[in-house]
Amino acid sequence: MAESDMDSNCSPHPSRERQRDNLDTYYMSSESHNFQNSGDAAWPPIIWLIMKISGLFFHSRVITEKACMSCEKEYYQRNDRVTKNNGPAQRWRFGRRKEVQFDISSCYEDNMYNYVPKRNCVTCQASWWNRWGVPVRYREDAIGLKYWNHRGSWLLSLFTLLTVTILLINEAAYVVGHFFALNDRRLNFLSYVAFFTPLTVFPLMNICSKIRSICSFRSTWMWASTLNPRFIVQRLQYLDLPHNGAPSKHFLVVCLIWPLFAATYRTYIKIVLKGERSTEQKISCLSVAIAEILWGCFIYLVYTMRLSFQIQFDLLLKFLKRFQGRTELCQVLLRRALVDFKCFRQCVAVMMAVVIPACGLGAATSITWHYMVISSRGGVTPPVDNGTHGDHPVCETEACYFTQKNISLMIWSDVAMFFSLAVLAVGGLDPRYIWDNFHINVIFMQDDEYESFWTEIRGLLRYVKDEVPLISVTTMFTMVGLYLTMEFNNQAIDF
Repeated sequence: MAESDMDSNCSPHPSRERQRDNLDTYYMSSESHNFQNSGDAAWPPIIWLIMKISGLFFHSRVITEKACMSCEKEYYQRNDRVTKNNGPAQRWRFGRRKEVQFDISSCYEDNMYNYVPKRNCVTCQASWWNRWGVPVRYREDAIGLKYWNHRGSWLLSLFTLLTVTILLINEAAYVVGHFFALNDRRLNFLSYVAFFTPLTVFPLMNICSKIRSICSFRSTWMWASTLNPRFIVQRLQYLDLPHNGAPSKHFLVVCLIWPLFAATYRTYIKIVLKGERSTEQKISCLSVAIAEILWGCFIYLVYTMRLSFQIQFDLLLKFLKRFQGRTELCQVLLRRALVDFKCFRQCVAVMMAVVIPACGLGAATSITWHYMVISSRGGVTPPVDNGTHGDHPVCETEACYFTQKNISLMIWSDVAMFFSLAVLAVGGLDPRYIWDNFHINVIFMQDDEYESFWTEIRGLLRYVKDEVPLISVTTMFTMVGLYLTMEFNNQAIDF
């Protein structure tokens, strides 16, 4: 690459480093030369199917021009999106003055159709990195996305999300009508709450993401960008999908089969064992089946995004080592990666803040109910405070006991599914360990020859605020403690 080309780069660097400015500096691995043409290869259809089922497609075009944060800001200044002093620009629209605030995650919400990328901007080309650190441009028709994200996809996505939401609201109305504010049904009510709460996470978060894309209040809900299909596709480009296919196929099978098995098992218990064949119960089974399948798809997408960040941070370490001394160049690239990771981490925090307490509450209610079932076998019901026995149905027959055992197994299967899949997808309760490993590696790879450069990089990393996730072990034990402090004597054991 000629010196004149690098001088036009949006991130200037010291002249002493120009002898290293050649095309090979883009390659983060010696094996990458075999993968330069992977932009024309199709990605696995199962990925697009998962995104289609999940109702994620919303924009007419998912793949648009990509820009680094410096070039993106210049683009917004030219289009009156933001002033030169970083303040909001003002427009007159429909006779009213409207403020337009620059947002660091706007690149996933705006189309940027008229953006002309800088040909020799290294950080802009880094937005197209593949698994090997090679900037490979790809098109929707080449990777197979065009056939899944067609005209009307936004309407189909909204229809899917609204249908699932209405079904879950109908199910919630049934639970409230039959179990809420009844002294002998508190156990049933909390058990249903613990089960349905995780199922509502993804549909509601997806709807919030769509609202954020439509409206202009983008300074809030940064986590909603994680469910933007543009964000997801950019994360998938790090996984070398054309050659390796869908990552962790065994985990993909588990994410699809386990929710399907759980929904089928619930249907078998309700319709076959309990004989509840009314239309209302059939709709209930259908609602749970759809919501659990969506949950499995969402979990797998979280898993793929987590893998992509691990790969990207490894590439960033190699980039920092190759370009040490070019402070502005490396800082621009780091800022985009840190913003994306912050969006992902906030999204995971919202999900885990709901899933973990719900699993703890579900396990506590299941243990209590299981003891009540065992003690009621043979017609003996648990005693109440006055020493008498309740009037609720008891397991007087083996058939009844068999049904209750299957219900207990179903509840534990649901709790295990919600907890284990979420933890496996995230790699724990919080993906912070990815950032911690990156930070530690930066500290150990610093070179005394470029002390000022590494000081600036460490300063940027320290400047990033470490937000406390919404979920903690304390929260989980608080939920369980709240449950255990309630009185559950004289409770009905039939679900």
